[in-house]
Amino acid sequence: VLYGKSGTELKEIAHQYRTVAGRELETDIENEHSGKQKVYAQAVFKRGRIEPADSIKAAMSGWMTDGEMIKGTIQRLGDAGRLKELESLETDYKDYYGTALVDDLRENLGPRDYVEAKALLENGTLHPEDEIKLAIMGKGYLSFGVLGYGTDPKTVEAQFAGKTHEERQVIVERFNRKYGDLSDALYRNLSGGAFKDIQLVLDPANPDGKLSPAHEFHRTMRGLGADFTKAREVLEGLSDEERASLKTQYK
Repeated sequence: VLYGKSGTELKEIAHQYRTVAGRELETDIENEHSGKQKVYAQAVFKRGRIEPADSIKAAMSGWMTDGEMIKGTIQRLGDAGRLKELESLETDYKDYYGTALVDDLRENLGPRDYVEAKALLENGTLHPEDEIKLAIMGKGYLSFGVLGYGTDPKTVEAQFAGKTHEERQVIVERFNRKYGDLSDALYRNLSGGAFKDIQLVLDPANPDGKLSPAHEFHRTMRGLGADFTKAREVLEGLSDEERASLKTQYK
C-alpha cells in the first residue's frame, strides 16, 4: 500500500488512517512489526521505498546479525557501478538512523565480517590488500588463525601471482598503510612453511610472483601426509623440459 508512494501521498494516507482508526499509522507500524520487517515497514512509511541503508539496518535487527546480507548489499552497489549511492550510503544511514554506519557495523559484526564490510564500503569491491587481510584472519566464528590453522595462504599467494616485483611491492605498501606491517601479520598468523612460501613469492628475484615447479612439488610432500593427487597434478602440468628441470632442482 505504501511502497512507491510520494511524500505527499504518504502524508495523506497517514492522515486518513488517523481519521478512520483514531491512531497514528507510524505507531501501529512500530507495534505490529519486529526485527527486519519493522525496519522495512518504517522505511516504506517514511520514504515510500527501501534503500540500501534500510537493508543494512534490517540485517542488524533481530536476534542475529546477517553479515552476508550486509556485505552483499554494499557489494551490489559496487558491482553495478552505483558509486554515487555507495558514497552517500553512510550519510543516508546517519540521517535516517542517527548513528554512524561504521560504528554500527563494528558493534554488530564479527571481526572478519567487519573488515570485509568496511573494505567494501570504501571501494565497492575488495582490493588485493583486503583479500590478504581476510585470508590471514581465518574463517569461522572465531575469525582468527591459530598456528596457521584456519588461514588461507593460497589466497595470499594468488594476490601476487603473475605480478612483477614492483607490482607486488605496491600491494605490500598498500597493506602496510591500511592494516599494519604485512610481514609481521604473515609471520604471526601463518604456519612456518606457508610463511616461507610467501617469502619466496615476494623475493625481488622472483620474476612473476609464483613458486617454482620444484617448490610446488616439494610442498605436496610437506606436512602430516603427502598429497599425491596434487603432486600428480603438478607433474602433469609440466612440459618434458620442465619435468627434467624439476628432477635436477629437486635433487
